[in-house]
Amino acid sequence: MVSPCSDRSRINSELCQGYEAVPMQPEHIPLVFQMRSSPKNKAALHGGNMNLATWEVICQQSLQNPTEANFIIAKALVPVAWLKIEDVHSEMPWISMLVVHEAFHHQGVGSYAVRFAEAFVLSNGATKVGIRTTTDNIIAHECYRKLGYVIIEEGECTNGDGKTRRGYSFSKDHLDSLSTNVDGVSFRVKAAHDFSFLQKLGTVFCVFDAQDSGNLCFGLEQNGARFFVKYAGAQTIAFPGHPENAIARLRHAVQAYEDLRHPSLVSLRNHYPTEHGYVAVFDWVEGDSLRAHWVYSAWEMLHLPQSPNVRFGNLPLSKRLAVLENIIAFHQHVQSKGYVAVDFYDGSMIYDFATDTFHICDIDEYSLAPLFNSMGRMWGSTRFMSPEEYQLGAAIDEQTMVFVMGASAFVLLGGASNRSKTLWQAGDALYDVALKAVSPQKCERYPSLAEFAKAWNAAAVADSLV
Repeated sequence: MVSPCSDRSRINSELCQGYEAVPMQPEHIPLVFQMRSSPKNKAALHGGNMNLATWEVICQQSLQNPTEANFIIAKALVPVAWLKIEDVHSEMPWISMLVVHEAFHHQGVGSYAVRFAEAFVLSNGATKVGIRTTTDNIIAHECYRKLGYVIIEEGECTNGDGKTRRGYSFSKDHLDSLSTNVDGVSFRVKAAHDFSFLQKLGTVFCVFDAQDSGNLCFGLEQNGARFFVKYAGAQTIAFPGHPENAIARLRHAVQAYEDLRHPSLVSLRNHYPTEHGYVAVFDWVEGDSLRAHWVYSAWEMLHLPQSPNVRFGNLPLSKRLAVLENIIAFHQHVQSKGYVAVDFYDGSMIYDFATDTFHICDIDEYSLAPLFNSMGRMWGSTRFMSPEEYQLGAAIDEQTMVFVMGASAFVLLGGASNRSKTLWQAGDALYDVALKAVSPQKCERYPSLAEFAKAWNAAAVADSLV
């Protein structure tokens, strides 16, 4: 049985919304039974018919279970909700039940209960938490999304009424992060940091705080002009290394942006050190990232109709082919400058659906040739990475970029990692070119980007797509 944690009073005090969470006791069992059996709650939870005696047995077992924690949410000593958390000692506990008394619906009780659960699991050493609900519980979905949860899985679940329905699994991580605010925009870091250097750059209108590069990225506006700023130096939530490593990587990256200037590449305006870090300032470009992992989970990217991935996949083939042609042309330019691509993926692609314009960003890991794999598994997305990007000591060269171009074709035109012809949405000749480009053996790929581009263009003609 989980006893009241010593931090419970502190958590209630910090949340301070007029509600209080107290450990559930046996005397609460009839009240909880009444809450879950009310018409609205029973319908939302798809609860089955159960008598009080059976319910008492189930609750007594739960109260004695060392892996579960049950709380009553009260307002002025009046119980208004029941909260149950399972797997409390695991790496990812789950909010398995949240039932609010019908008389207190739409009064912030659910939000308070979820935030209390987050603070509770954090006090027990976990930094992420999950919630499950059925797909038809729209009110719950909206609550969880507002609180920063993302869908990580959809699948079948059997409810208390014995019926099988579709259900969502939500999660929220980085519960140990520190919320900070600049110009009214909130974002998360691991430790307090001085962001006063941003004042001379303009007013912050958005922040991207979940990058695994160790950078914080800001959208700023000054005198009607917008800029995109990368900053290394703060302890960010998704970077496991030291800020000094992120600073060194950003210093290295700016040289690539200067050397590889191109109409398709975001334009670097300035870069310089600050007291505690390093800044790179770019022109702002409108559009959506085709891998917006800071907004959508992997499941949401592929399934939600509003996600950029789904929207892009629904574009006419001609528009997606035009994007791929831009990518190929840019990487021919990269090769001509003596560079090789590293960590290119759909997160490096920005597409403006309003104007059908395309830009490439995030080439921070692009490096001058010759380059050899010094990491084993290099930076990158598995959907784009060649075999040599997993092989310590392997050469990363022009034929590696041929592989990346083929992988990009499968991501943008159908199949992604599943490169079967049944998922391919372009012509047969283009499929053959893309498949040859992603051959595991270098000797079976095109020998150069120029040869790949030539074959690609010829295939487009053969498929009557130009």
